[in-house]
Amino acid sequence: MTSGTLLPDPWFADIRAKSRFMFQQYGCSESGCIAINPDVAAAGDMGFVLPHLSPETGSSFEDAGEIVVRNGDGAPIHTRDLGYRRANGMLVFVSRLDDMINVSGLNVYPKDVEDAVMAMPAITDAVAFRKNDRFAGERVALLFSADVPVAPQAVREWCSRQLAGHQLPMEILQVDAVPRQANGKISRRDVAARHLAGEFNRPMAGAAS
Repeated sequence: MTSGTLLPDPWFADIRAKSRFMFQQYGCSESGCIAINPDVAAAGDMGFVLPHLSPETGSSFEDAGEIVVRNGDGAPIHTRDLGYRRANGMLVFVSRLDDMINVSGLNVYPKDVEDAVMAMPAITDAVAFRKNDRFAGERVALLFSADVPVAPQAVREWCSRQLAGHQLPMEILQVDAVPRQANGKISRRDVAARHLAGEFNRPMAGAAS
């Protein structure tokens, strides 16, 4: 059971392969449950919207838009989530709007970067986040943890085979553990602030001085 965040694709594939049943529920505090997926085939597939709600969002990944739902009184509920609905009605989550990174006008969704990195052998966890850049406006930065020391250049070369140029992390740092909140979720805003303060530039525990 997870809550409040999507499973990274490598983790999802492993759990799905070992699970007979896998369910997913999507919602927010303002509306309660919005959609239910009784047989999850992809981590981002939130499910089918409940009949008492009217959703508004994009119609494809390229046309992704904020997920807005209306209840019985017609009042719009803005989720601040980016997504779309497939032709069969499946609601798909893409990213939190606040987490999206704009690199020279091109959108980068952190999960795409994280999934690519976490498919690399030895890497155990990763978080991609926004870093200001004087030329591109914003760039991708990356923290990762691994079972063994992994050179940033090796991570960059791996990413270059999986991702487009604007998605590549400009700064890559290995840490003992990717910082998570008490509920297990990652706050990319908090990670970005701590990175700006220089917290992750300190040597890892056990690293040679």
